[in-house]
Amino acid sequence: MPEKNIPDAIQSILDKNKGFMKLKDLPALMSLDMKRQLGLKRNSSASAVMKKLEGILQDRFIFRRKGTISYILTPCLPSDLVLSSLPDDKPISPKILAKSLPFNATDFTEILNDLVSSGRAKIILNDKLEARVIASSGEPATSSPEIQEVPSGEYTREKFREAFRNSDKGRTFVRIFRLRRFLGWPREVFDDMLRRLRDEEAIQMHAADATVLKPDEFNDGFMDETNTMMGTVTWNE
Repeated sequence: MPEKNIPDAIQSILDKNKGFMKLKDLPALMSLDMKRQLGLKRNSSASAVMKKLEGILQDRFIFRRKGTISYILTPCLPSDLVLSSLPDDKPISPKILAKSLPFNATDFTEILNDLVSSGRAKIILNDKLEARVIASSGEPATSSPEIQEVPSGEYTREKFREAFRNSDKGRTFVRIFRLRRFLGWPREVFDDMLRRLRDEEAIQMHAADATVLKPDEFNDGFMDETNTMMGTVTWNE
């Protein structure tokens, strides 16, 4: 297998494992040819796997550490990863769910709270008064009648530009999550403005670096049409 196909092969492996897995488990799912090419064995350590892959993958994937365990992930919204891990048939204990995911307790709590507040998940109690989480079919909070009734005149290019000036702190760029939180617009309205300004070439967006952002900050970035999470914006005018 030519080296250039290794990232695609790893992507295929991750796609079959909900988009992430423990690094130490990856060699067992590699083809014999790939293991030989990389100089890995079925029982190679996580550190050995990372050392072999870092240069080849070229930032295509995310490496995350949780305690003593190292994971490899396909770049995605942390909230989408948690949501996709919820069972379809019954509620699950948040503690059990957290153990199966590559997030520490603090990050997982922030992500789950975001899912609940946005209406994409809900917490229920069983007959022992124990919390359980389940995916919700309800509309997200950003689609509620209260938000839809806000006059559209509040969502203007001028207010977006003003928010950029107030957030840049002398830098040439602003993190998208800061703009989103500063304005407090409905998510779809904010994203539409970003697309419009980008298409008009008034702004330029840059891919997010998941290694320097908290999960909720990454989640409040902007996912473009190529499924790339954008983290910063520069004003061209």
